[in-house]
Amino acid sequence: MKVIDVKDLVKYYGKNKALDSISLNVNQGDFYGFVGPNGAGKSTLIKVLLNFIFKKSGQADVFGMDSQKNSVDIKRITSYVPSDVRYYPNYNCYDLCKLTLELNGLKDDGYLEHIIKELNIDPKKKFSELSLGNRK
Repeated sequence: MKVIDVKDLVKYYGKNKALDSISLNVNQGDFYGFVGPNGAGKSTLIKVLLNFIFKKSGQADVFGMDSQKNSVDIKRITSYVPSDVRYYPNYNCYDLCKLTLELNGLKDDGYLEHIIKELNIDPKKKFSELSLGNRK
């Protein structure tokens, strides 16, 4: 099964071509990493796949679904951690995690306390005081 199926994907930022007819197939069970210099299009490709930005042309499917037409369904079954994590810096860890669960329609059921304990995080610590890895 193709998890990602990209054909002739093109994306411009103004006059700058960020993606130039990219084609890529990732099958279930495959592991891929995007490697390249700044401006190569790594983040742009991921953002197109998740419909955070729009492509100029081409096709981008995730789990057999069109990335633009089915973006809500795709976001329900995928996760994305940006390199620059910006949440509410004055929230403490517990409140921010609880808000994230609620916004995603999930119930706590003790999971939040389990994660905080596993990561050895002070639940009263401000989110902005966490290391980059813990913020992600």
